[in-house]
Amino acid sequence: MRRQVVSIVLALVFAAIAGMPAQAGEQARRTLSLSGHGEVMAKPDIAIIRLGVEKQAREARQALRAASEAMTAVFAVLKERWKVEEKDMMTSGFSVTPQYVYPKKSYEREQGPKLVGYRVSNMLTVRVRDLKALGGILDDLVRSGSNRINGISFTIDDPQPLRDEARRRAVRDALRKARLYAEEAGFILGPVLTMSERGDFMPVRRPMMAPRVKAMAAEAIPVPVAAGERAVTADVSLTWEIR
Repeated sequence: MRRQVVSIVLALVFAAIAGMPAQAGEQARRTLSLSGHGEVMAKPDIAIIRLGVEKQAREARQALRAASEAMTAVFAVLKERWKVEEKDMMTSGFSVTPQYVYPKKSYEREQGPKLVGYRVSNMLTVRVRDLKALGGILDDLVRSGSNRINGISFTIDDPQPLRDEARRRAVRDALRKARLYAEEAGFILGPVLTMSERGDFMPVRRPMMAPRVKAMAAEAIPVPVAAGERAVTADVSLTWEIR
């Protein structure tokens, strides 16, 4: 009997404790969450050229030979004249495609398409580290036999210091906003509770398409190129305790 009474008393004590209001330190924290943006503009120091050789012939081996000879000349220009290292050149595509002529007249359609030859395409991606030489390199590439330039883009070889500066600016931007809100709303900023970062971004691409390059090769003029600037950005989100 005594044990039952003790158990009932303990149960009532625990129930009373559970029903007591939370202490001030246990109350839900008041917080402020804001985001900050940082951006750094910088001139690129690397150009990436996507170029290639495309040849057609009646026989596949003839087209392959012509494409191989042209690409060998392209490699020679890049390596010997412009001192482009092998680590900065990578084959990015190779294909051999049959070419057909499709009959237009109704009485010829029963015979089906006619094989008339083959097209060989050999594509190369090149990193140029001397932007001052880029115009001359493009001119020489076309002269040596490259008849496809799919585009040029510009990038920064070592963007890490720029990213770190963009991060600093993003944090300062968030702090500036937080202090402004605290001053206007009449609260005090406490410690930072959480911080997270969204991915950085480097936009801008300036393409130069094959028809334009062919025209420049025919006219034998230097290729004008403008690298512009790149934006390295960072975005952060912070949450403060406020009092």
